[in-house]
Amino acid sequence: FLRPRTFFSSSARRMAEAPVEIVGMGLISEPIEGASREALWGAMMSKVTGVANFLPVSDVECAQKDGFTYRKMTFIGPGPLNNKVITENIYSNFETGLIQFVVLDGDGKETDFEVMNCLLSDPLRIEYYARSVSTKERQPFQAPKDKALFAIEKSIDIAKAASA
Repeated sequence: FLRPRTFFSSSARRMAEAPVEIVGMGLISEPIEGASREALWGAMMSKVTGVANFLPVSDVECAQKDGFTYRKMTFIGPGPLNNKVITENIYSNFETGLIQFVVLDGDGKETDFEVMNCLLSDPLRIEYYARSVSTKERQPFQAPKDKALFAIEKSIDIAKAASA
């Protein structure tokens, strides 16, 4: 019995084996023009329940709770998060411009790790990073950098279209 074999060119093999660049200590957009703060916030908030429009995820479940949104999803993109089930409680505050994605453990309890999506002012910009919930110190964010950049750009595009 012979198994089918797949042959890759040396350049395709290098691409498949190339390490995925991660977000690391954070990403921040260039100053944003042509969109209001309200439109940017709305676009960023649409990622909470419409995450599949922004990131490579599947099996997304969301539920509104008292003061936060519960979300469970499977990341299907490249890198260290591939096929990882991510469960979060998501808190948002328009006045501060912060959306906090607090990761839950296997028992459904909040961990000390959160991903921050921030709407910065003067000038308007979007920033993504990870930090400790308790100390607020930044931590390396293991998400693929290109996927995070895509999510930021998509939020900006949605906001600009809404502001037009």
